[in-house]
Amino acid sequence: MEQRIEQAVESARTARSELFDQVGTVTDPMAWCRRHTTIVDGLLQSLFSFMQEAHLSLPPVALVATGGYGRAELCPHSDIDLAVVPLEESSQSLSEAVRWLFRATNDALQQGMGLKVGYSYRLVGDVPGYDATTISGLFDARLVAGSAEPLQQLSTALLTGLPTADFILSKIDERRRDLAKTHDTPLVVEPNLKYGAGGLRSFLTANWIAVALGERQLPPTDAYLSVLRARIFLHLVSGRCHDEMSRNRAEDVAKLTGLAPTVYGSELSQAMLENHEFYLSTLERLQEERYALNTAVIAVRGEAKVVPGSPAGKAAFGLHLATRLGLTVSEHTAPPSPEVGPEAMAAISGGEATVRNLDRAGILGVILPELTACRTLMPTDPSHQFTVFEHTLRTLRLLDDTPPESPLGSIRVGLDDDGPLQLALLLHDAGKAVPGRPHSETGAEIAHTVAARWQLEARVEELVSWLVAEHLTMSKFIRLRDVMHPDTAVEFAKVVGDRERLDNLTLLTYVDMASVNDSLWTPVQETFLLELHARTAQALESESVRTDETSARRRILRRLQSEEVPGDRLAQFLDSLPPHYVLSTDPASVNQHFWAAEAASADGTPQVLWDDKADIGVTDIAVVCHDRAGLLQSILAVLYAYDLSLFGLRASTTATSNPVAVDVFTVSSGGRCVGRQSAAQVQAALLAVLTGTKPSEEVLRSRGKDPERKQDLLRVNFVTGTPGIIEVRAPRGRGMPYRVSRVISRQGWNVLAARVGQWAGSGTAAFYVEGADADQVARAFAGQEV
Repeated sequence: MEQRIEQAVESARTARSELFDQVGTVTDPMAWCRRHTTIVDGLLQSLFSFMQEAHLSLPPVALVATGGYGRAELCPHSDIDLAVVPLEESSQSLSEAVRWLFRATNDALQQGMGLKVGYSYRLVGDVPGYDATTISGLFDARLVAGSAEPLQQLSTALLTGLPTADFILSKIDERRRDLAKTHDTPLVVEPNLKYGAGGLRSFLTANWIAVALGERQLPPTDAYLSVLRARIFLHLVSGRCHDEMSRNRAEDVAKLTGLAPTVYGSELSQAMLENHEFYLSTLERLQEERYALNTAVIAVRGEAKVVPGSPAGKAAFGLHLATRLGLTVSEHTAPPSPEVGPEAMAAISGGEATVRNLDRAGILGVILPELTACRTLMPTDPSHQFTVFEHTLRTLRLLDDTPPESPLGSIRVGLDDDGPLQLALLLHDAGKAVPGRPHSETGAEIAHTVAARWQLEARVEELVSWLVAEHLTMSKFIRLRDVMHPDTAVEFAKVVGDRERLDNLTLLTYVDMASVNDSLWTPVQETFLLELHARTAQALESESVRTDETSARRRILRRLQSEEVPGDRLAQFLDSLPPHYVLSTDPASVNQHFWAAEAASADGTPQVLWDDKADIGVTDIAVVCHDRAGLLQSILAVLYAYDLSLFGLRASTTATSNPVAVDVFTVSSGGRCVGRQSAAQVQAALLAVLTGTKPSEEVLRSRGKDPERKQDLLRVNFVTGTPGIIEVRAPRGRGMPYRVSRVISRQGWNVLAARVGQWAGSGTAAFYVEGADADQVARAFAGQEV
């Protein structure tokens, strides 16, 4: 048999060589491709016959050509796509025979003739699970050898159970991806003949969509044949399966046609233009045809109509498909039956446009009445711009609009399934309709109810309810915790527990906060959010939840080796500072702080360093000077006097005989970096206060501020730890950090870091302190003039 196989391969190779010799004179590309296809068919038919001889009494089985080979459009180096289709489930004898055939085919075509072969094994019973790529390949299926009955049954099953809308959308999305990778117009100098706009796939996709709509495929047009001819020539001149018509290749192809390169290029461009227009006209026809989107929704002349009495869940999914196809959704169609299942989860994953269409059709109130109950519900938080319902839908809009290449978008791309996130967004404020308890608690209970009604998996139900319950937690962390402090990531990692929760909660926090009003979300908050996400992800992945201080110290020393920094003195500087400084300060800043500390130690002159971070609109002000009691309060007084908004501070002091403070304040001026003129004024005031030439109270009075003004407090909380955290909530105002620090200073507590922000129309702050406990904090702030 081996000799007979070798003879069959040699015969095919000879016939193929003769055909290649004629390729330069091709005028009818389909005729040439059919001859090439016939040669390969003959070889495969011989191999199939040999298989039957070696494996007697096989059940009916078909050897099927799919894709371009199925269409008999084999270019010189096209792939050979094959499918084996049995009539029944696989038997032992058939399995052995198919393995023999695959090996023989690989040896004959791939090794013997240099043609790449793709294999598949298709069962009729598996048709419901086929994806759009498999289905479209089988639309072009053609019997090569064996019984015709398995292929007939497979083709019938394909058309009978075809998910029309799903298939069409998948092919449109596939086409969109192809154009993004190649070119979205046929009017290019170096076209991709297969995947680019106007390439072969433009015509083929239009035909596949026609089949899905119940129409017959159209025969190749002249424009299609022109591109096919160009592909034949391109394969010939490049010697491989290649679709990019570069300038050099175009010149070689033009020679085969006898035309000047520019003339041939224009003719090819015209053909691709016609192919592209044919594809676009097919998309337009989707707005005119009548076809079923699923069992509950039909499309009629561009409008999606719900079949009366259809289950609400299936109707929701059908409208999701309609939205993606750009169809108009009828307003308040016939009421559906209340049955709903997991398909509702797939429906709401379509984002804001789908949910608004579900609302328009009256379906949303059936599958998610907990949300529509909030349509006109007014939030008690004065910072909110919209009703609870409108705010909720705008979170979906922002999620939809987040670019996938952005840092937050890349987090979403990394999710295995963002359905739980979408449902959590729809329910995160639904608990506000239940008065008397925190809405995060009642919302989590609602999430459990919805998950049970939708018959969601237990894992999904648990994730959704957890996200709703914790949807305020991360925003609190970025407002009230120093995200650069190593303990913050440790604490937050314990809250989230795993990376899936972290990623989902990060996205939920972003779109929730940014959808409150047009000004609440700032680049600074986004930076803090991403920093907390990154540090928490690292804490979750590392064996030790706390970053190794020794490793961080070693990294800084290694990075600064080339900066002409005396290594021994730098090491001493780092050793003298608390661990949180080493773990939260980048090497470039360490370098600046080191030299500033050297200068301050030498002659006692305070050093003030400015670092604008224009991308997020803030300025870091580093104050390096000899430490003294009340230092932090004095610096905050100057920042308050000049109306700088404080976002955070990190305070560190060297453990040396003459301690040096290294305090870094993150501020902004009107939402921007501090301007040059303002910076000069603040610098002068800081130096005056730090050198003792002017009291901070005098600076405040000179700027119209009352240094003894009382501070109203809405809430004070102490979080026990090392360090402890004093959390303050008060009416908004730039002076709050200064006035709170005055109380802390009077108690003799040491501030290590602070975060300042706003929430629900109030100012918030968190001070990391040493030397305080809960009772002391309660006494210090109880009834005091702050």
